[in-house]
Amino acid sequence: GLKVVIEGSHTPSGPVAAGAFANLGAQVEGLHLDGREISGLHDADPSIARNRAALERRIVETRADFGIAFDLDGDRGAIVIPEWNSDGTIKTFHMLAPDNLLGMLMPYLLNDWGYAASGKTVGVIRDVLGTHAVNDSARQHGVGMFMTDAGYVFLKEKKEEMEAQGYVFPVYGERSGHTWLNVSGEIENPVAVAILFSTIIKKDGDLNDPNAVLHLYERSTVAYSQSPRFQPLYHPRLLEWLSDHNDQNWTYQRGVNPPQAIVALGKHETVQRLSTAFPQGKTFGIYRVMQFNTYQDPEDRGGMLRFADIMFETDDGFAGRVVVRASSNDPTFVMSYEAPVGMGTTEGAAQHRIGTAGLVMKFMINEGLGIFTRAQMREFLDYLATEKQEATFAKSNLGPVEADYEVFTSAEAAGAFRGDAAEGASTRELLQTLNVLNAQVTGAYKTWESENALSEQDPRAYPMAAANARRAIGHYHKFRVRREEVRAQLRKAVAAQSGRVRQAPRAGADAAEAPGGIDMNEIDVARWGDLMDGVVSDMALEQMIEAAPGLVPVITNIMPITDLAPILGRGKRVVPSRASLPSAPLMALRAREKEEGLKG
Repeated sequence: GLKVVIEGSHTPSGPVAAGAFANLGAQVEGLHLDGREISGLHDADPSIARNRAALERRIVETRADFGIAFDLDGDRGAIVIPEWNSDGTIKTFHMLAPDNLLGMLMPYLLNDWGYAASGKTVGVIRDVLGTHAVNDSARQHGVGMFMTDAGYVFLKEKKEEMEAQGYVFPVYGERSGHTWLNVSGEIENPVAVAILFSTIIKKDGDLNDPNAVLHLYERSTVAYSQSPRFQPLYHPRLLEWLSDHNDQNWTYQRGVNPPQAIVALGKHETVQRLSTAFPQGKTFGIYRVMQFNTYQDPEDRGGMLRFADIMFETDDGFAGRVVVRASSNDPTFVMSYEAPVGMGTTEGAAQHRIGTAGLVMKFMINEGLGIFTRAQMREFLDYLATEKQEATFAKSNLGPVEADYEVFTSAEAAGAFRGDAAEGASTRELLQTLNVLNAQVTGAYKTWESENALSEQDPRAYPMAAANARRAIGHYHKFRVRREEVRAQLRKAVAAQSGRVRQAPRAGADAAEAPGGIDMNEIDVARWGDLMDGVVSDMALEQMIEAAPGLVPVITNIMPITDLAPILGRGKRVVPSRASLPSAPLMALRAREKEEGLKG
């Protein structure tokens, strides 16, 4: 049977779940299953990464299939899946919050649990912080998709409204961990959801595969590169503004939380400023605002704006979304961001995730709306001891967010988001774009190959494979066209550059020693660039050589080829290993691309 680790966090949920799984024949490993009185700060919140550390250690120790963690009152839960390396060591962990599970459960609830034959229109509801993958899955399965603000009152209100119109909702849930099944009523039941998940694994998972749970999850869902749910503090500048613009006679005092009405006003003001800064159609380099979604309470409830759901696109389609809302009680934002992996590769999705989120975070930092980094905390929370600052930073779940923002600021400074192939771009920028497109072409082809094989193997077992294959082949052709455009620009850039190099003057001792030589300072590349982290890309060099029309080799000195790349701006001197050479499948793919290509 399945081996499951239950993290009870000293709450009643632990023994209930452990007993249910044991009665169903699973091997159960329990952690902190004894109930204890808990007050103040506690670890019973699985949405915070550090609270899952003990669970993840026990998963590794016992080689469990997955783990489950619950919150304090048992109405929220998270499933944690290990990913193993080929040598049996742990690679990483994946937390499947309920919003991720909605898409996976949908086809099984439709086909195996009879909702498709119910005679009613099937729908699913997620909150605004939930993943957009639910929308993609709902569209593929012909299911109605509805989004609300976070909070059971909003999901319940939408559910009742649509049930009156003939809808039935097999499952609905929030990013925070609350999930409801139609069969278990209006009480959140994460144990029932986890058991349903287990039956799917048992039914369709290859239990001889050490990563069976992860692979089945990946086959059954639409992949997105996601941030964690995190809670940056209100910036003191925002609190000072609120102090001057409220009718509650509230005055800002450092370290003192404002009342709920002031927190709500801060959220309203932030959403208003975001709507002005990110209107639909506005362009930020390679990104364009696709939609700005929000919700405003009716006037008799205050008329407050509740959230900003900012969706971005590139010329290749939907690129990512950033969600900004706020806590109901504390002066903190509640945020998440994500990008679809369907754009080609996980690396490309991560780039878009960071690029789109970075734009919004940069605006909120510059406007004095939120605190996202340790440096900001040291500056604006200097009244707190260092230990308290670090605890606040960890509780806000800002570690991975700060890392993403640091990548964004570095990439933005290097012009990474200015435009894929902007007119007048340097050879270095064009080569960077070409490398990305090469990876996207290869990634899209491999995705088509694997998804198409699954679809032909068993369409019922892999219900989303055919749609994924169609999407991948569309991206494959789109990326190839885009790559040819960039290659053409690169040829023009190299040709223009060649004319300057031939006429480059020499002076002083250089002219005496090597009259008529080439002045490398005239070449438009960074000779000691950091683009490849000191590693020469064989594909980039090949593209550079192919791009130069009528290239004539000239002997300037007796020089090993490994010393040539740094001069051309491709990093430090390296000795290529056999492993760095193109693999046989990659060489075969290049040969295939030189022919007519795949037919869509």
